[in-house]
Amino acid sequence: MEMSKFILLGDILIMKVKIDGVDYTFSIRWKAPKKPYDETWELVSYAKNSTGEKDLSEEQIKKFMDTVNPKMNWNIADFQK
Repeated sequence: MEMSKFILLGDILIMKVKIDGVDYTFSIRWKAPKKPYDETWELVSYAKNSTGEKDLSEEQIKKFMDTVNPKMNWNIADFQK
C-alpha cells in the first residue's frame, strides 16, 4: 500500500492510495478519541480513480484504516477541554 498527495480540508484528509497496483482516492475524517487506543480517523468515502467504483473488500478497507489509525494511548483529558 502506497499513500501520496495528501490534502487536508478542515477535518477531512483526502489522499491517493495504491492498493494491489490499483489507484484509489480516499477521504477520511478526524475524530477525537473517546478512550485510550481509540481510532482517530473514520472513513468518509473512497473510489477507484479509473472507474469511480467502490470495489475493495472489507478486509482491504480494514487494512487501510488500521494503517492510518495508530494504536496510541491517547490522554483523553486533553480532548475534553
